[in-house]
Amino acid sequence: RLGTAQFRGVGPNLLFLSPGGPDEQDGPPTGANRDKPLTNADGLALTDPFLMPSAEAVAFEYLGFGSVEYSRETLSVQVSGVSTNYQQVRQFFVQDGDFISDADERSVARVAVLGQTVVKTLFPGGEFPLGQTIKINTVPFKVIGVLESQGGSLFGDQDSVVLIPLATAQQ
Repeated sequence: RLGTAQFRGVGPNLLFLSPGGPDEQDGPPTGANRDKPLTNADGLALTDPFLMPSAEAVAFEYLGFGSVEYSRETLSVQVSGVSTNYQQVRQFFVQDGDFISDADERSVARVAVLGQTVVKTLFPGGEFPLGQTIKINTVPFKVIGVLESQGGSLFGDQDSVVLIPLATAQQ
């Protein structure tokens, strides 16, 4: 359960939805939760002004973890498939390069946007990451962007993340 101060730290106008009912315990989906994941249709229903008149925007995130490597550097990190409006909704903006575009989503592109911790770990010599090819679970992805530093939060190191197109993650 979040206290008022912790909730404000997440953002006073953000709401995160995950599978399960109100009697489910906090944590990752288990048991019945895992068998009934949220779908893109569920997310689209939240954008319906008649069903959710107070929702200004809905961003999708397909959360997972993966082995990310470049050259001789490897780390296990959060890899999330996200919708193209994720940066505006979550305030995760790029510092260098580009964010995931509608064209990347439509073409199921193998492109990635890296958090600062990932950049520092994969490119310890200060090599410029844009245009480089990293591997996520042995699959090659082109680095198109680097996120601004988010720092730590209730959810851990928010800079230890790799973002890829939602459609790509779902495949």
